[in-house]
Amino acid sequence: MARQSLADTGSPGVPGLLVWLIAGVQVIPAFAEGGVVGGVVRGFFGPILAALLWHLAMGIEVRHARPETASRGLLAVLGRDLRERALSRLGVARRGRDAAQITRDRWTDRAVEYADRLEQLPERARRRRARVSRRLARAVARSGVGTNPEQRRRLLDGLAARRGAAQLATIPLPSPWVLPEAPPAAGSPRALAGAELRRMHPVDAVRAVADAHPDAHPALVASIATEHGIPTSEAQADMVLRRRERAGGMRSVAASAAGQRRATVSARVGDVGSVRITDGTRDAHSDAQPDPHPETKPEHQDDGPELDPDPRLDEAREIDAAHVAEHGRPAGLRILQREMRIGQQRAQRIRAQLDRATEGAPS
Repeated sequence: MARQSLADTGSPGVPGLLVWLIAGVQVIPAFAEGGVVGGVVRGFFGPILAALLWHLAMGIEVRHARPETASRGLLAVLGRDLRERALSRLGVARRGRDAAQITRDRWTDRAVEYADRLEQLPERARRRRARVSRRLARAVARSGVGTNPEQRRRLLDGLAARRGAAQLATIPLPSPWVLPEAPPAAGSPRALAGAELRRMHPVDAVRAVADAHPDAHPALVASIATEHGIPTSEAQADMVLRRRERAGGMRSVAASAAGQRRATVSARVGDVGSVRITDGTRDAHSDAQPDPHPETKPEHQDDGPELDPDPRLDEAREIDAAHVAEHGRPAGLRILQREMRIGQQRAQRIRAQLDRATEGAPS
């Protein structure tokens, strides 16, 4: 039980107290049998020493299991405290110093004390001043301040602190019971934005938040508006966003209609038909396919030079004839590109040659 308690809490607990209680009770028979002297000998070398050895054995077991764990027993705590006090009293409490450094530090402290005492002695006390001066010289010589800059700095710092100790009584200090006045906090950008939104109409405020976050979901827009002091639900934010989208769509439709009225686009695809948009109207051949690159399409001129026949012109004639038989109109550029697996420019040349052949054929 004591071992388990020691492993869990670091102290033997109640079992440890019982061990010392039993050892103390066993001292009584020792005095009854051996008298005063014999009782002391029997009690110390018997139950008391046995309990002490048991206590030390338990501590060894704990330190073996957990080296960083210190014993929390009463005797262990008292022993550590007395040891630290003794080391501090002797001036060797600081770790990591050798004997020479400990000696130099001790004589440095004495030199500070002698220098301060010499300053306070009156001029008429010549004998005392001479005696303190000799002690000060011996302390300075043994402290090594003449050759060690670190010791010299420590000596001067200690002497300055000791001579200025009287000034501690006149140093003005603020009272700890008076709370300092908090400086006025400058307005953060978030606070300024919230104040600006609160001065606006709620609908305009939600619209401003939506404009600042164009890809945000209505729930996120409502959350941001609420954080800035504009209580908004997801449904309200969604309604504002729908109104904005509807207004934007109407503006885009109006702009598109105005652009169509001003546009005049002519595209020719063979001799089958052409698309001509003027003031938004179409002619009778609106089902023909416009040429996406009218500037690159070779224009047919009756008096121009003859084009070299394409090697696959016969294949193109078959495709064109099949398309006319099936759909009632010649094959367009896309049909030729897809069926013959050729590019756009070559399809334009073949289409032009087919058109030239169609125009030159007798009706």
